[in-house]
Amino acid sequence: MAEKQGRLGPISTIDAVAVGASLVWLALMIWALLSLGVDRSQSAATGPLTLALTIVAVFLPIALIWIAASATRTAQTVREESARLQAAIDSMRSAYVSVQSRTAAAVREDVEARIGQVARAQATMGVEIASLVARQSDATVLTPSERPPAPDRQPILALEPEDAVEP
Repeated sequence: MAEKQGRLGPISTIDAVAVGASLVWLALMIWALLSLGVDRSQSAATGPLTLALTIVAVFLPIALIWIAASATRTAQTVREESARLQAAIDSMRSAYVSVQSRTAAAVREDVEARIGQVARAQATMGVEIASLVARQSDATVLTPSERPPAPDRQPILALEPEDAVEP
């Protein structure tokens, strides 16, 4: 497995900086406490409140150093993930564009072929219609056969006697 950039063996650069800053702070605090010299004669100054404030003054900056180190690691991870996601999005976008351009070219060729087929069909249809029109103009006009002449009078119905009807 490849080591991440910014790693020094099993500990990262960020962790090494945090350990160094913590050790420097502890050294400064020890030096300050030893150089000031605590006067044991003042009992009020060495009470529990002074001890609590001293502990907070020593360990609060160390906690802040480690919180900053954790935030830096998180920011670095987010940057790496963002770069990875951006590369994936770029590759997907380029694949989409190439597929769309190939599809558009194929559709364009298909449409052009169909337009050519329609144009050929129209030309063929035009020739056929012209030949039909020419045949009809050359053909003789047929008239329906003449009907037999209609009788002068209307035939008599069978319900009535023939002598009752006069023409």
